[in-house]
Amino acid sequence: MHWSEPLAGWVLTRYDDVLAAIFDRRLASDRVAINMSAIPDPKRPSYRSLEQHVSNWLGFTDPPKHARMRKLAAKVFSPALAERLRPRIEALVDGLLDDIGSAHTDLVSGLAFPLPSTVICEILGIPPARAADFQDFTGKMVSFVGNVGPTLAELADGALEGHRALDRFFAQCLVERRDRAGDDVLTALATVEDEGGTLSEDEILGLCTFLYVAGHETTVALLANGAWLLMLHDDQAELVRGNPDVLPGAIEEILRFESPIQLNTRLATDELEIRGNHITAGDTVILHIGAANRDPDRFPEPARFDVQRTNNRHLAFGWAAHFCLGAPLARLESQAALGRLLEQFDLASTPGDVPWRESMTLRCPETLITELSRRA
Repeated sequence: MHWSEPLAGWVLTRYDDVLAAIFDRRLASDRVAINMSAIPDPKRPSYRSLEQHVSNWLGFTDPPKHARMRKLAAKVFSPALAERLRPRIEALVDGLLDDIGSAHTDLVSGLAFPLPSTVICEILGIPPARAADFQDFTGKMVSFVGNVGPTLAELADGALEGHRALDRFFAQCLVERRDRAGDDVLTALATVEDEGGTLSEDEILGLCTFLYVAGHETTVALLANGAWLLMLHDDQAELVRGNPDVLPGAIEEILRFESPIQLNTRLATDELEIRGNHITAGDTVILHIGAANRDPDRFPEPARFDVQRTNNRHLAFGWAAHFCLGAPLARLESQAALGRLLEQFDLASTPGDVPWRESMTLRCPETLITELSRRA
């Protein structure tokens, strides 16, 4: 456990400490105040709409509000949904791999981004062609909500722009769905207010953006990290290629070894003590998921990438009430994409130095350019 002066918060790195913090009700997920505190007082009123919007992201809520919003989202984002989408996901993967060339292929823009982006657009009822428009907006918002420390002030303007643009778009979508219902999540969200005021308009808009971001950002990272790791570890790639039963465990090891979400923050709402350190109400507590998933007390030889690792209960998807609703979908998409990638291509060449996204939270290559040779 470490007090970070630059981040002005406590950093937890051990698996047991991070897991305990996830369950501790004195450490709140309703933590947008941490982000707002980095903005100078005179400018803070200009960002009130951004603060309100982020407070309606599912990952930034606590009970009872969290339970109310999650109950609605869970009706849609279920293991049953993922299974129903399996044929569509596999068809999308096959189409993307058919378009991949053999020279200087970027597996981020060619596979890791378009697959989850298309899937979440279809689930929500957004034209997939709009995904490119949203990429910049969501990236700016993720940079703001995922960071901690003084640099947050520099990211606030971009996040405000993104929030306003996405609010305008989703508000219009909800109006259209109330006039003309479809078979998609936006229709379900548009009609829930009319059926008893379960959620307010602001809560629905926040949930729309959260579901869109959560439905593709982390899965892009999972796919890109997985492709990179399998390129670097030929022996592990061969284990997966030669035995499809190993593939599900390989996805879990990718999640552990290169966790898409490296950090999560909590806001102390009461005094507590961790490892002899006194935490006061209002303190920021940073849960280092990436470090917890490399804790040698929990994972033997944590720096070894092992697709056959057993007892691999990582924290990449969170835990308890905040366990990722999209986990079944992310697992299915990654198994389909990486499994078929290994079936159809030899990943003999490694990408060398990989440019990583500039983010404290999201661990993901910016590009993953390599040469692939199609298998006979």
